[in-house]
Amino acid sequence: MPVLFCNTLSLPTIFVFIFLIVLRRKTSKPWPALPRLPIIGTLPFVDASQFPSQCSHFRKKYGPIFSYKPGLASEVLVVCGARLAKELFITNSQSFQHRYCPFFYAPELKLEDHFTPLLNTSPAIQTQRRLIYQAIRSSLMQDEGGATDRASRGLLKALKTPMKKLSVTHLELQDILGDAVGLSALSLSYGFNWTTEELRACKEVGVLFAAIPEYFGFFNWINETSVSFPFLTHVLAWRSQRIRKKASDAAQRLLVSYQGLFELTMKKVRSDGVNSLDHSVARIILSNPDESTPIYRQSRLCGSAATAAFSTTAGTLHLFVGCLAAYPNWQAKLQAEVDELTQMQILSGSSHGLPKYVPDKESGSACTVWAFINEVLRYYPIFPINTRVANQDYTLLDGRTIKTGQVLFTVPAAINRDPEFHKDPDRFDPERFLNNESYYSNCGADEKVNWPKYKHASFGSGRRSCPGSELAEYSLFVMLTRLIYCFELRFEDGLFGDTQIKSELIGLETHFSFPKIQFYERRDLSSI
Repeated sequence: MPVLFCNTLSLPTIFVFIFLIVLRRKTSKPWPALPRLPIIGTLPFVDASQFPSQCSHFRKKYGPIFSYKPGLASEVLVVCGARLAKELFITNSQSFQHRYCPFFYAPELKLEDHFTPLLNTSPAIQTQRRLIYQAIRSSLMQDEGGATDRASRGLLKALKTPMKKLSVTHLELQDILGDAVGLSALSLSYGFNWTTEELRACKEVGVLFAAIPEYFGFFNWINETSVSFPFLTHVLAWRSQRIRKKASDAAQRLLVSYQGLFELTMKKVRSDGVNSLDHSVARIILSNPDESTPIYRQSRLCGSAATAAFSTTAGTLHLFVGCLAAYPNWQAKLQAEVDELTQMQILSGSSHGLPKYVPDKESGSACTVWAFINEVLRYYPIFPINTRVANQDYTLLDGRTIKTGQVLFTVPAAINRDPEFHKDPDRFDPERFLNNESYYSNCGADEKVNWPKYKHASFGSGRRSCPGSELAEYSLFVMLTRLIYCFELRFEDGLFGDTQIKSELIGLETHFSFPKIQFYERRDLSSI
């Protein structure tokens, strides 16, 4: 009798359960969604370290916007289509704000208490962007003897050997490039007109360079379980406290380095005057003293500019060196153009033996270099994911509404490979930037997607695009052309091709690795 009762009771229960499942499946959802399972959500269907590259595949299957739900966390909308990204984050950027850092961590960890003041000292963040723009434009006016000139010469010296050949691993190369980029970043921020040797001898610089990777390590959301399962911050309270303590210590070390370097700047100003500084954020601040901006905030403005410039430009330059070896046919074309450009500049008296910056991207004298730079940035974006939060309801043309408070991922790595944006987008081909007529996909003139300012989305979009993009392009052009002029680069064992460049998403950045690189001197470097 009990068994019969249970069976009788379970039968309608089973039917109701099946009915609810069918009803739920038939109910139309506003957004296409990645497959998901109870509790763990979409986690089994996503390779976290390769998520940006997976998004290109997901776009083909689910369209330009789809739902992503890691574990028990809130649903995130992922924007992968170029046309939709432009509509949301450029044309209607006022409807979406940049989410505060570190944006992936569960709010319960409260890490923003330690990190937000470093990156988003609002309204100081707008002041920082303005100062960076001003410092960049001033530094672009310099050439011989400027920070980037000194940094690039130091780089060439570091790669020069009596044997005329040097082999380095990609990790060794990171250290060599780090010195050059660090010199340029600190000059832009604090105004130091140092050499590479003086840079290495400064203990405050050592503190900063040690603190930066530790600082960015806390943004490694890929492996942070509390992102997908926020309740763990309470269940494992001891772990949450430990993370907060480490975050606090890392932030404090970074702030101490900012203050120490700013004190060195102030000491130089008291001794030699503000005009003794290189064109920099510090020089602009100290040339126009504002009593409403306290010293600690001035040091943060300079320090956060140095941190951002160092971490991003070093990784990008490291990637560019790998690409020269990976694409030997393009390296040969670049060598021919850079050699001719340098000889023209020497004959005109504008150069003293090394190639100089050419700002005109359409100029025939450097168009191949700029095309190569644009294609590497398009094909291998360093920052593959950005975040936005809807600050008001926004209705798409098809009637679907993005609700206030909705978190969105915008994925430049996928946007750059949208066929509506570029022809044959999955192929590395700088030629697309040499012929503007073939740059767009097979769309009519009124249908093409034209990204403002740049022909790729790697520098972000709208009001929150990268404030240092011009500095990055300037530094990349100078250092890249001088490497091309002085060296031929090859992977060991005759390897080449894009399969030699491996990528992995770590925190906020894509990290690239490749085989050991050999540097062969193309000319006499004794005078450098």
